[in-house]
Amino acid sequence: MQTDVSMTCYWKSMITRFLLSAAVAGLSFPASAEIFACRDAAGVVSYSLTTPAGPCYDKVGRRGGERVAASSPADFPRVDAATQRSRDNDRRRILEAELAEESRLQADAQRTGRVELVAHHGRNIAMIQKELAYAK
Repeated sequence: MQTDVSMTCYWKSMITRFLLSAAVAGLSFPASAEIFACRDAAGVVSYSLTTPAGPCYDKVGRRGGERVAASSPADFPRVDAATQRSRDNDRRRILEAELAEESRLQADAQRTGRVELVAHHGRNIAMIQKELAYAK
């Protein structure tokens, strides 16, 4: 008789765990919504989740997990290709210098046996390498 009761409790516990897991999994899907923006005559931007009646709205958010870019205003400052390339090169040079410094600091931390600093500089190195991969 004791085993029947314990088996019943076991199965109830397993069913409860399964239902809770299913509920959490169902809630973890990303929401997809369209976000609209409008700039009024005074330059104030307002946002809406519903399609507005006015013609001044652009989609600026995510739709179905894909990024929908907002259009740039006509008076938005533009940079010529050579200037942008120079800025990109400066950024890469700065990141490479930071990477060299973090590598040096990590090596110093390893020599002194400071494990927490080794891990800290290792994380910094990983993030700088990630930024370098994004750099043009």
